[in-house]
Amino acid sequence: MSINRKKLAIPHMALTVLFEGPDFCGKSLQVKLLAEKLKSSNIPYALLREPGQTEIGEKIRAVLLDIANYDLDPVAELLLYNASRGIIHKTGC
Repeated sequence: MSINRKKLAIPHMALTVLFEGPDFCGKSLQVKLLAEKLKSSNIPYALLREPGQTEIGEKIRAVLLDIANYDLDPVAELLLYNASRGIIHKTGC
């Protein structure tokens, strides 16, 4: 992969790259390879994952990834993802 550093030298420019795909398709490997390339090219980056990033986010991640919870209701799963982002709002329900 060739990176044109002049194009990336624009002040305040940011790029978000998402890796999507089914479990065990190689997303983590691709993220690792990209991070290594950015690091070796002295390009600053932030590596994030979802859910995660906070203590409660990591606990929620553990619940969502636990095979014992394979039959988790989709609405409960959605609420857990939202809780990990801190964006659950009162709905009056």
